[in-house]
Amino acid sequence: MRRDVGLVNVLLVSAAATLVAACGSSASHGTVHIAWSLVQSGTVTPCPDGFSMRATSVESATPTDAMINGFTCSEGAGNLRLSLGSWRTTLELIDDRNVSLWSTSFTSEVSSDVVTNVDAFRIAFLGSLSMTWTLTAAGSPTTCAAQGVTTLRFSANRVGASGETDMTDFQCSAMEGKTGGTLVGSYDQIGLQLLDSSFHTIKSVSVPGAFTVTGDQNVDLGSIVFAF
Repeated sequence: MRRDVGLVNVLLVSAAATLVAACGSSASHGTVHIAWSLVQSGTVTPCPDGFSMRATSVESATPTDAMINGFTCSEGAGNLRLSLGSWRTTLELIDDRNVSLWSTSFTSEVSSDVVTNVDAFRIAFLGSLSMTWTLTAAGSPTTCAAQGVTTLRFSANRVGASGETDMTDFQCSAMEGKTGGTLVGSYDQIGLQLLDSSFHTIKSVSVPGAFTVTGDQNVDLGSIVFAF
């Protein structure tokens, strides 16, 4: 029986080369494992629909090249497959309007076929705004009922969120209010309206300037005066 030794040798060399290439590819990368959770007042809370995490990694040797990985926020964890070397990664929480709500950076040394675990991130992504209000008539204090007011409506524009407005209604007679679950970020165009029982506007005022809401923190807007 005739055997084609040359062909067999070629096939063996080809298979060996493929195996070496595969091993080389595996040995030239490592994994960075990241995990996260969203918290409010220290308690873990589910990710809102449409929220995601974005990891942008830059290698020290080639800082102009970036590796970008995206994950659904509700996954709670993900792996970054990176080549060997020192990497700096910026991790961001992205809302459903593609606005970055939170970010942090960390460095990692990626070793051959080694999984590097990064401490889990707990992200406080909600804060609050509070205010008090008074009503006056002819310079003297008056009541909401005397002016036919039932509701105070607070509204604020979330900067960078494509016109999204945060809106909260309070009972006017409470004379104070605090928003709950306000996304972190900058807010401007802050307005307060006094509404009657049919939600018609009786009087409105604007609060000048912009305010920044941070995680698990309250921003006091002070006392607002409505003069009749």
